[in-house]
Amino acid sequence: LGAAAPGLVYGTPLNLSFYGADFLQLFSVFLVLFAPIIFLWSARVLGQYMRPEIEVREKHELVTRGPYSHIRHPTYTGTLLVDLGATLLFLNMILVLGFLARVAIAYKRAVLEEELLSSPDGFGESYKQYMQGTGRFLPKLTRRRTPR
Repeated sequence: LGAAAPGLVYGTPLNLSFYGADFLQLFSVFLVLFAPIIFLWSARVLGQYMRPEIEVREKHELVTRGPYSHIRHPTYTGTLLVDLGATLLFLNMILVLGFLARVAIAYKRAVLEEELLSSPDGFGESYKQYMQGTGRFLPKLTRRRTPR
């Protein structure tokens, strides 16, 4: 099965072909090479709180520095960008569907984490305030008002 896997994503009728595909594939190399930096930086900043379980541990600190000052789930962002890069590199419907499934899973997991972290068992109101100033997977685009 492992030897057959490349044949499932490359050189099949499920491959996508369209104008500009070459540019997307070139861009995908950038994503695959540089998106892991986001993940590794985020994991390093999160430190001991980087765990597969969704939990608030004893003496848990709300991490809001580094990439967490702009994004609430930068480890997911880094992982999803690598996945997007691989998907764009091969431009195959199977990988597109797999990527969409991973986005849905990351979204659901992020929502579950946010529910816990914003609850009284988590960080409560301070996490809710943190959520207002940061985006879930991408930095929040806020419109600055100009004084009149």
